[in-house]
Amino acid sequence: MDLSKEYILMCEKAAETQTKDFNAYACLQSCYKSDFGKVMVDNYDNCFVFSQNKPCYIWLPRQDQLQEMVRREHEYRNGKSWQVNYILLFSDWIRKTIDPLSHTDISAEILSLMYVMALKFNKQWNGQDWEEMK
Repeated sequence: MDLSKEYILMCEKAAETQTKDFNAYACLQSCYKSDFGKVMVDNYDNCFVFSQNKPCYIWLPRQDQLQEMVRREHEYRNGKSWQVNYILLFSDWIRKTIDPLSHTDISAEILSLMYVMALKFNKQWNGQDWEEMK
């Protein structure tokens, strides 16, 4: 799980994906420390971190949760399951979009979030915020 400042900022700015609400009553005793602060994990394995920009918790989606967000776009076709279609289309998107020399230590969660935002919301990360793709 990516707990970097970059991923937390990307999640915070991706308002379209913030579909999980923080529930203090559902939190487990486990907490993690990240560069950004304390990460809380609820009974459903959802991770949250308190925002430093506004008084709220930010949901940090795991890779499987990000994949589920685009499942409908990869439904069964050409005799292939949605998982196979996801891998093929995601790999193709990475090859076309990501410059391997400028992104040497990018996490799977960051790649997946970038893919979700591009595919579902036509947005790309500019280093500080999500912007409409031209």
